Amino acid sequence: MGAALPSTPEEAGYDQYYGQSSLVSLVNQYAQKSPGRQSVQSQGGSSIPSLLASSANSAGANTSSTNMTVLLSDDFSLPPRRLADWLLEVYFANNHIFYPWVHKHTFMASYENIWTNQSDDADAVLPDVGLGSHNCPSRLFHCALNAMFAIACEFSDMDPCHKRNSSMMFYERMKSSMNIDILDSGSLAHVQALLLIAIYLQCTPYPKRCWNVIGMAHRMAVGLGLQNRRQFNNLNVLEKEIRWRAWCACVQMDIISSMTMGRPPMTPDSSHIPLPSPVDDKHLAAGNQEAQQPKGTISTNQFLHQNMRLIGILWKILLKIYRSEDEGPAEESSSAPEGFKAIMDLDRLLEEFKASLPPIFAWGSPSSQNTEHTFRRQSNVLHAR
Repeated sequence: MGAALPSTPEEAGYDQYYGQSSLVSLVNQYAQKSPGRQSVQSQGGSSIPSLLASSANSAGANTSSTNMTVLLSDDFSLPPRRLADWLLEVYFANNHIFYPWVHKHTFMASYENIWTNQSDDADAVLPDVGLGSHNCPSRLFHCALNAMFAIACEFSDMDPCHKRNSSMMFYERMKSSMNIDILDSGSLAHVQALLLIAIYLQCTPYPKRCWNVIGMAHRMAVGLGLQNRRQFNNLNVLEKEIRWRAWCACVQMDIISSMTMGRPPMTPDSSHIPLPSPVDDKHLAAGNQEAQQPKGTISTNQFLHQNMRLIGILWKILLKIYRSEDEGPAEESSSAPEGFKAIMDLDRLLEEFKASLPPIFAWGSPSSQNTEHTFRRQSNVLHAR
C-alpha cells in the first residue's frame, strides 16, 4: 500500500487531533503482535526497549552537559541584553498590535528566564499557550525569538544597510532552528513560529517562500484541529483564545498571500469563522472561564476582530475572481451583468463594514482625531486595506 513500517513508533503527541495514519497504525500493531517480532525481542532475555532504557540510564550523567553543548551553537546566540530588549520593544510596538498571535506575558516570562538563568520549573506555572509555555522546546522558542528580532530590524529606524544585514543574520539563525523534523509532528508553538517566519518573509523578495511557509502552518493547524473549537472545551479562556487566534492567523495569512500571489485561497470558506475576542490579554486570565473587556474601554485586540471581518470580504472577492475565470470563454458574454452585480455586492459589503466600525477606528470622523497613537495606526491600516 506504499506505507513503510517505521523503525520506531510515532510520538503520540497529546495535542494531535487526528492521530496517526490509520494504515501505519494497523501495520505497526500487527508487526508488534507477530511471533517473529516477539522472538527477536525475547532473544538473550532482554528486549530492545530495555536495552534502550539501560543505555539511557548509563548516559544520564551526560544529559546536562549534552544540553549545554547544544546551547553553545550559533543558533542560540543572542545580541546584548540592551539590544535584545530594544528589538522586542520595536516588535511589540509595531507588529504585535496588528498580529497578536502569541501571548505576550507568557512569552516575555520565558524570555526573562533566559537571562536570569531560571530552571525549567519556573515555566511550569505558565499557561499552555504555545510559544513560551513549559512544553515549548528551547530550539523552537529561539527560532521564534530570532523571527521577532528579524521583523523588528525591518521596522526599526536602523540605517537601511545595517537593517538588511541584521535581519538576514537573524533569519539565518531562525532557518537553522526550524529544521525538517517539524514535519514529523506539530504543536501550537510550531504554528505560531511558522506564522512569525511568514511575517518576516513578507518583508523579503521571497514571496514563494512566504506562500509555502503559510501552507505548512495551515496544514499543521488543521492536523492539530485548531479549526474545531469544540475540542477546546477542557481549556481555560486564555488557552482557548490563543488557539483560536492561531487558526484565524492561518486563515488571514492564507488569504493575504493568495491575493499577493494571484492564487485562489486554500481556506474553503471564511465567512462563518467566529471572530477573535476583542478583549485585552490582561483580561484573559488563565483561571477565568469567560473573557470580558471592562465597560467603557476599547481593547487593542479590537483591531484583530475587525480585521478578520475584512478578511472575510477579501475571501469573497478572491472567490468571485477565480470563479469567473474558471467559467471559461463560452460564458463570457452572458456573465457581464452577473459580474457587475458581484462588484456592486462587494462594494456594498465594504461600505457596510466601514459604517459598522467602532468610532475609534472610523477614518475621517471627528472622534478618530483624538484617539491614542495605537488606535490611530490601527485605523489607518484598516483604511488602507
